[in-house]
Order: sequence, then C-alpha cells, then structure tokens
Amino acid sequence: MDSSTVLTTATIAGQSGLLSNVTYYARVEAHNGAGFATGFDVTLTTVTPAAKPVNGQFTTVSGSTITIDWGGSTNGNGTFYQAELSTIALVGGASTQTIQGTALNATFTGLTPNTTYYARVKALGWAGDDSDYLYIGQILTCLDAPTNVRFIDVGISSVTAAWDPIAQSNVQYLAQLHDSDILSAWISSITVGTTASFSGLAVNMHYYFRVFSQDPQTLTESVSSVVISTYTLANPPVSLSTTSISSNSVGLSWIDGGNPVGTFYNIERSTGSGAFAVVATQSAMTYVDMTVEQGTTYRYQVRALNGNDVPSAPSNLVTVTTFGLVVVPKAPSGFWAESQNAGSAYNVTYHWDPVSERIDGSPLTNLAGYRIYASSNVLAPTSGWILVTTVTTNAWGMTAASGSTAYYAVRAVDQSGMVSGYTHAIDNTPGLL
Repeated sequence: MDSSTVLTTATIAGQSGLLSNVTYYARVEAHNGAGFATGFDVTLTTVTPAAKPVNGQFTTVSGSTITIDWGGSTNGNGTFYQAELSTIALVGGASTQTIQGTALNATFTGLTPNTTYYARVKALGWAGDDSDYLYIGQILTCLDAPTNVRFIDVGISSVTAAWDPIAQSNVQYLAQLHDSDILSAWISSITVGTTASFSGLAVNMHYYFRVFSQDPQTLTESVSSVVISTYTLANPPVSLSTTSISSNSVGLSWIDGGNPVGTFYNIERSTGSGAFAVVATQSAMTYVDMTVEQGTTYRYQVRALNGNDVPSAPSNLVTVTTFGLVVVPKAPSGFWAESQNAGSAYNVTYHWDPVSERIDGSPLTNLAGYRIYASSNVLAPTSGWILVTTVTTNAWGMTAASGSTAYYAVRAVDQSGMVSGYTHAIDNTPGLL
C-alpha cells in the first residue's frame, strides 16, 4: 500500500500525482509546538475518477475476428475496461458486441466478412464515474479466404489450380503463382471463376500457388489461402543410344531433353517383348547395365522424373542383343506325380527337383520360377502346349475330374525370361501315375 504525509498549518491539504480509478483513504491529526500529537480523527475515503484509455489500435483482423488493444493511462491495476464494437459509425451507443475485463485488449469473434466495424473503449470507474470513450477507429473485416485449394492439371509448361467458392457473393479471386526463385515476382491472374491456368512455365520447376478473395469494387482482399506447390512435368529424354555392348554389359547414353541440371532419370529395361522394369535411377546421363545375360535381346528406354517423382513420357526405344550364346537353365529333373481320391475327382500333385544350374554348368543365380504346360495330346508338338501357370516352388497341385486325361510338363525360367527345355510329360489319369 502506498502512503504519503503532508504537514501544513492550514486547515486544508492536497495531494497530486495519484493514480486514476483508485480508492484513497485520508486522516488528520494535530501537533503542538512540543511535538505532541492528538489522535487521528475519522478516516475518510474517496475514489479518483477513471482516466480515458490511450493509444488504441487494431492489432489483427480477419473475415470473422477483430482484435484491439489500448493503454491503461493512469488507471490503477485491476481497472475494468469496456470495449465496444459496432457497425454504426462512432458506435453511437448501439454496440454489436461488448467485452468487459481488466485486460488491455479485446477480441471480437463471429463477425460478418467484408463489413466495416467501429471500435471504442472506456475505463469503468469504481464509483460509477466512467471515463470518456477512446475512439479507436473503423476497419473492414476481410472476405473469407478460398479453401480446398488444389492443382487439377499439371503439364510440362503449364499448371491449373482450383478452389472452392466462398460464401459471399459479388466477389472475384486473385490467383498467384511463384517459382522457387525468391527474387522473382508473383504471377497474378484475376477471375470470377474458381480455376486459374498459367502457361509458359519452365520445365520441371517448383511452383507455389495461392489465391485471395477480392472485392471487385474496393479491391480489398481476404487473407491468403493455404499455399500449395508442385513441379511441372519433365520432358522426355532424347537421343538414347548404346555406347558399348558385350556379353555381360550394355552401355547407354542420352540427352536431357531440356530438363534442368539435377533431374533424375529412370532407366527401364525389358527382356524380349516383356514388360519394362526400372533397373536404375540416377541423375547422370550415362549408364552401364551389368546385370544382362549373354546372347539375350533387351529393350531399353529412359524417363525423366520431375521433383515430385512423376515420370515423363519415355525416350526413344533401343533394342540390343548381347554377345555370346544363350545359356538357358537346365530342365527340371526328377519329375513325378501323386494323386489322392477326392470322390468324383482326384487331387494330383506334381513334384520335381529344384534347378540350380544352366546348361553349361554355370550357377543359375536368377531363377524366377517354373512354368507348367498342359496338352490333351502327348504327341502334340510342345510349341502348341498351353501355359497353365508359373510357380516359384518345385511342386504344383491340380484337381482332375474322373475320366479326364491331360498331360503336363515343366520348364524352369530365369528372371531374364530365358526358359529351359521341357521335362518329360506325365498325365493326370489316376492309376497311371
């Protein structure tokens, strides 16, 4: 508690420099020349008037929220303030929202977007004598920001973005695109629709997109939408060619096709006419494939990847046959079958020995599995036998109806698609197995 003493020969005393809106207590006693004092008379109390707040300002504004703050001036700690917001000029006593508290700020929520609001604040006096209002000013709430912002089309040199419309009517949208260069300016497009397209962009470049709602008359804007980003697509590489061919390697090179430095490329290979698979991903534009087999035909193509790992269209196709003779896997040996009566049918299981070598005795290190072939005529040429399935183990089961006859044989196949010769044929006739 602060206190002070005033000595006077008069019958009146004053005190300055007091806080506003604070309760003060006063008492008096008399002193004689010898220094003796009477007792204090009754204690008086009074409350200083509340002071008008100072330095009011708007600190944040959105489509539905306004925050103001102010200074307390000389008001004492614990002073309550009444902040008011209205759509009527100078508030005029008709508040849209009123907030009371001891804080030196107030946040008004649930407001209408794109609407002018007026704000003022006063200090509430403890004795009922409130201060004058501090008029803070007027401010326009923002439009709602667009939502669900997304890219709906991305090309080599163009992008198209879309967003959901806001609830307010009579608005337009300011769409902006920016590349990864922090010194470049935003590219802007104004539309009353909910899509925006940008063309003439760089290949495989990182772009950022944002959009604002905008009042077409005042050009006031909402806060920005979320910022999204994507890469334009990469160009397909060009001039794919071989640089070397041997029995166990194929060298390749290509040109970037206009893609920027640092672009990554998928090298894709197929054996014969099979499906392409990625054998390597790298940024260099030369590659040596060391996983080929001798005497085998391969097809190669290359795709560029953009920054989102989206592959481009393929380059030109290159077909290569490695040097040397084709060394296929050995045919499975030990082929036999067993059957089990299942009522009107038989469950037949075929077995054979695993294949671990090629016909030249070299190790088979890339076995893919075993192909099961069938024919209704054991004397029919094997070229006409039907491929039933491919399995990865050295056994396969099937169900044979009573009275039916079919013949089966097995071939080993490696991961390059080279197949062995056929085993001997075994039928599925119960009693003859």
